[in-house]
Amino acid sequence: MLVLAASLAALAGCSADRGAEAAKAPSHLTTADIAVGMTVKDFGSIFPGASIPTSGQWLRPDEIHGLRGQWTYSFDRNRLSWFVFNSYEPNVTAATFRRYLEATRKTIADFTQSYGRPDTVVRGVLVFKNPADGYPGYPVLKANWNTGSEQLRVDYSVLGSGQDHARLLFTVEFRR
Repeated sequence: MLVLAASLAALAGCSADRGAEAAKAPSHLTTADIAVGMTVKDFGSIFPGASIPTSGQWLRPDEIHGLRGQWTYSFDRNRLSWFVFNSYEPNVTAATFRRYLEATRKTIADFTQSYGRPDTVVRGVLVFKNPADGYPGYPVLKANWNTGSEQLRVDYSVLGSGQDHARLLFTVEFRR
């Protein structure tokens, strides 16, 4: 079972099942309550009133360290097979770059407090490169943990190239 620092208890925000219905998560919810392999019934008890599929995905908007995004929970054969949080930012500026980098560093610190040092850390380009100057996408910062039962990843990258096509992507992922 996963344990994550309280700062990721932002999981307590509103939930939405493909935008059709909302379910309120308990205010004390952390990813310690959610684990890859748990049954749909157990997962559904965390989000009463939500229509959780036995196979397929359930989506829920949320925020981590000020970055708005969405959790995607994927189910296969009545079990949670993986879950991921993604935050995309189409407005690529020096300020948004720094905001995403700071949120990534805080999230890595949260995981480090819970799981110890990452198994791997990849430091890419840690300074803003203006996409209007023709820089292609590039990795910024990534950390990976292997807990024995699950693999966790925090990843921040700049995608695309050119001002009209560049995006910032922040990802937190849990897999077996």
